[in-house]
Amino acid sequence: MKKLIYISVLVLVAFLAGAVLAVVVQQFLIPSTATVTNVGLQVYIDNELWVNGTELDWSPVEPNSTYYFSNLTALNSGSVNFTVTLTAPNLPTDWTLTWTANGTVLAPNQMAQAELTLYVPVNVVAGQTYTWDMWINADR
Repeated sequence: MKKLIYISVLVLVAFLAGAVLAVVVQQFLIPSTATVTNVGLQVYIDNELWVNGTELDWSPVEPNSTYYFSNLTALNSGSVNFTVTLTAPNLPTDWTLTWTANGTVLAPNQMAQAELTLYVPVNVVAGQTYTWDMWINADR
């Protein structure tokens, strides 16, 4: 019986301590919102909207020659500024690909237009098909 009274007193003390603590604790409500920014990139080649993943065929090419697409345009269709870059990490050895708008910072609705140039070196193998990927990146 003594044990039961002792346990009951402990439970009561714990309950009262919790009730006192609950009265002492104060809470503040802080409503919060977050708008997700939109990095929107559209690409045009010679004024034609380019679909992501569509192959660009430079054929036919010859050794020691330079080829051009007169206008590769990147349009910022999003809501934040970004830097646009073109890379070709797996371009064949000794080939060069340049886009003079590389590194341009674009504000929303702004575009960068520039010539896309491919140089084919003298040491290419006749009859061989070369493949590579070009990436146009919009980095915040």
